Amino acid sequence: MVSVSHGNTYADRYCIRLETTKAWLREFVKVFGEYMPHLDSTVLPSSLTKKMIYAKMRDEHNRRGMEGSVVKSRRFYQIWKEYPEFSKVKIRKEGVFTKCTTCTLLTEERNKTLNSETRKSVENLMNQHLDLVKNERNVYERHKEKARADKKYFCVCIDGMDQSKTHLPHYIRKDKSTAHLWTLRTHVTGALSHSTTAYGKDAHIFVNTADIPSDSNLTLHVLMSTLEAYVHQHNMLPEVLYLQFDNCWRENKNIYVLGFCYLLVALGIVQKVRINFLIVGHTHNDVDQAFSRIAEALRKWVALTLDKLTDVIKRSYEKPVPEVTILNHLYDFREWLTPHFAGKFKNHSRPHNFRIKKINGKTVLHYRMYTGDKWEPSEGLVCLKTLPDLTEVPLWITPNLDRVCLNTLKRDIPKYFHRMESEDQTWWNRYLDNFMTLKEPPASRTHWPMMTIPAVAGTRAIENLDDVDALPVNLGPIWEKLNRPMQPVTIGQQGKTIQPKPRRIQDINEQEISEADGEDVAERAGERIDSEEENDDDIQGESSIADQDTDVTGDMQQYSAIQKGDLVAVYVAHHWRSSPLIGLVHDVILEEESFVIHWYSASWSGKCSPLYDGGGGHRRPKTEKLDIRCCLLWQFKLTSKKEALSSATVQKLKSAYRGIVTGFDKSPVL
Repeated sequence: MVSVSHGNTYADRYCIRLETTKAWLREFVKVFGEYMPHLDSTVLPSSLTKKMIYAKMRDEHNRRGMEGSVVKSRRFYQIWKEYPEFSKVKIRKEGVFTKCTTCTLLTEERNKTLNSETRKSVENLMNQHLDLVKNERNVYERHKEKARADKKYFCVCIDGMDQSKTHLPHYIRKDKSTAHLWTLRTHVTGALSHSTTAYGKDAHIFVNTADIPSDSNLTLHVLMSTLEAYVHQHNMLPEVLYLQFDNCWRENKNIYVLGFCYLLVALGIVQKVRINFLIVGHTHNDVDQAFSRIAEALRKWVALTLDKLTDVIKRSYEKPVPEVTILNHLYDFREWLTPHFAGKFKNHSRPHNFRIKKINGKTVLHYRMYTGDKWEPSEGLVCLKTLPDLTEVPLWITPNLDRVCLNTLKRDIPKYFHRMESEDQTWWNRYLDNFMTLKEPPASRTHWPMMTIPAVAGTRAIENLDDVDALPVNLGPIWEKLNRPMQPVTIGQQGKTIQPKPRRIQDINEQEISEADGEDVAERAGERIDSEEENDDDIQGESSIADQDTDVTGDMQQYSAIQKGDLVAVYVAHHWRSSPLIGLVHDVILEEESFVIHWYSASWSGKCSPLYDGGGGHRRPKTEKLDIRCCLLWQFKLTSKKEALSSATVQKLKSAYRGIVTGFDKSPVL
C-alpha cells in the first residue's frame, strides 16, 4: 500500500489578515522592543500584556475603517508563539532598565481594580502614553533617514554606558582572591553619527577614567569631536544638525548644551539645530544597542588594560568599526560659556524638543513639550548675550584624582598579577608610575576644533527648514490630569510676565501680631499680602511646587539664609491638608534652587515630630526634594516643653496660608 501526501499540510498559505497582523506586530516590536544580546531576545515594557497589545492593534485598524482586517485573538497569540521572528519577543515581569514612572503608575492602577470599565480607562491611558513614546521615537527615525539621504542633514545620538561593566582589569570570571580588590573605574560614552557614509552611520567611542567628571563638558567634547570627524570626512558642514539625547540633566539637558548649540547657529557653523529628548523610561536607542554589543563582547573576552579594552570595543561592533578615543583631558566648556549667558534659565528641564535657528538675522531658541505641540514662545529666546571669542581657548578641566584612589590602586593592582601575562603587568607598572604625569594638563592648547570647524562653513541658502514632521497628539482630558502643564522656559527676564514683588512673610512685624488681638492683626497683615499678590499667578490657587513655579517670596537672594538643620514651613499643594507643613532642612542645593526636607508630623497646637519610613534596621527619614521658593518661614524654633509651634509662628503661618490657599479660614480644622 502506497501512502501519498499532497504536501500542503502545515503550509503557510497567503492570508491578508495574517500578513497585516505580522506587519503591525513587527513594527510594534521595532518601536518598543529592546534587544538583549545576552538573552538573544527582544524585551517589551513590563507594563504591557499580550491582551493589551492585541486590543491596541485591533482598535488602530478599527479607527482607520479597517474592521476585520486582522486575525482573531487566539490566532494572534498563536502567531506570537510559533513564528520564529516573534517567538523570542518577551514581556518580562521585571524589566532590565529603569521603568517609566507613568507606565508604573498606570500598571499599579490597573492591578488595583477588577472593574472592567476602570481597567479599560487605564488601558486607554496606557495606549495614549505609548503613542506619545512612539511619536518621539519616530521623529528620531525620520531624522536618521533624512541624514542618510541628504548631506544637508547630520544626525548625532550621544549616550553613556553602564560604568560597572568596564572596570579594569576586567575578567570573565572573578575569583575570591581578587573580587574585593580596587579597580580602575572607566566610563564609556558613545556617539552614533548618521550621514551619507557607506553604512549610513559612524560610531565614535570615548573612554575616560573616573578623574574626569561625566557632565556637560564631556558631552560637549564628544559633540565637538564628532563634528570635527564629519568635517574631515566630508570636507563640509551640514546645514541642519539633529541631536538626540536621553533626559539626563547632568550630562545633556542643561544650559551648557543649549548654549553651545545656540553658539553653533549664531556663528553660522550650522543653520539650524534640533535637540530631541526621549521620554524618561523609554530612552533605549541604537547607542544602547552598540553598548550591548560591547557588554556581550566583555562576557567573552578579558580586558586587562585600557589598550585591551580598546581592542575589545573595536572587535565588538564591526559595521562600522568604531573609532575609539581615550580621553585624559577635557576643555572646560562650562567656564568658557558662563559669562555669555543672557540670564538665568528656568523650567528648561521639562520640554522634550528644542529648536535653534535664525529668524530675520536673529538667533533664537524655541521649545515644546512633545512632537506636535506648538513651538513656544513665538518670538523665541536669546540664550547668549555675547558670543565667546573663538581664539580664546578654554582652560583644561582639573582632574579629580581623589576619585581614582591612586594609592589604593597601586596597592591592589599587583595582586592581580598572578592572572596576567608579563606584557599586561608591564603596562600597569608603567601606567601607574606615569599616572600623575599623564593627567597633568598640557602646557599648550593648540588643538581647538572651534577655530578650524567654522572655516569650513560657507554661506548656504536654506529652503524651508521649518519642520514638516509635526504629529498631532490628542491626549484627552484624562491624560491632562496625569500630566502637569508645562511651565514657560525663561532666560533672565525673557519669557516672563513681570509682576509686583510680593511681601516677604518674614517682614510681617512681630509686634503687630503681639499687639491687640493677634488674630485680627494677622488677618490685616494677610490682607496686605493679598493686595500685593492679587495679580501673582504663582501664588493664587493651588499651584504645585513640583511645577517649579510657586514663587511665594520672589527674589532668590533671600533664600541664601536657609541652612541645613533649619526648621522650615512650606506650602506644597499636593500635600496640603489644612495643617501646617513643616520639616527640617536635610540639604540645600542653591544652584538648583531646591532643598531636601525631612518631613515632620505637625498640627497648629500639638506636638511636632519627625517622620520616618520603614522600621527596625531599615528606618530612614521621610524626605522629599522641593523647590526652595515654596518656603514660607524658616529659622524658627519649637517650644521647649511641648515641642510645638509657638503662637507667634502660628499667626505668621496662618497669615501666609491665607494669601495662598483659597478658603483657608473656612477649613473645619481651623
